[in-house]
Amino acid sequence: MIKRISLKEKKGFLLAEETLKIIISVIVLVLLFALLGKLYYNHIRDKELEQATATLDRLILEINNGATEFQVYNPVDPKFDFNYWALMSWPHPSHGGPLVCGGKPCLCVAVNVWSLFSGFPFVPNAIDRNRDNCDNLKKGICRIVSKDIIVKGNINFQSPIGFKASPPPLNLRINYGVQTEILIA
Repeated sequence: MIKRISLKEKKGFLLAEETLKIIISVIVLVLLFALLGKLYYNHIRDKELEQATATLDRLILEINNGATEFQVYNPVDPKFDFNYWALMSWPHPSHGGPLVCGGKPCLCVAVNVWSLFSGFPFVPNAIDRNRDNCDNLKKGICRIVSKDIIVKGNINFQSPIGFKASPPPLNLRINYGVQTEILIA
């Protein structure tokens, strides 16, 4: 005997089928937007890395020429990007700098690890994560320098200087002595 499907059961079956199609479509759209977002983010980070490399090379050239001031023209607005780029120094090989520096003093521009205490050099987690970012070719660039250079942020000891200013440029002061110091002007 052939079972007849009533109109009511048929509508319920079609409703479930259409609902499944809509759910699959939504999932596919979400995945597509996530992929596009990731591609855009990678493109932006690549451009920022190019700017960071040019800024670091220009800074080292100015230090070698004896400049006392330096301006960074590509700062970010930290309201929109908590993981902003920062200038960091690793002057003492004995303190363990990035692997790319090979145990020599170096300057790096990398994505700064944002945390409440990231400006303090005695917070090991922030230091280790910043060092890892210096070693990561997508998150930082380092250059070996011939002399000890210490970057001092808003405090009186070694700390990163974030490339964040409003409006640009970010003005840096370079002091020469036993050790070269880079400070916010």
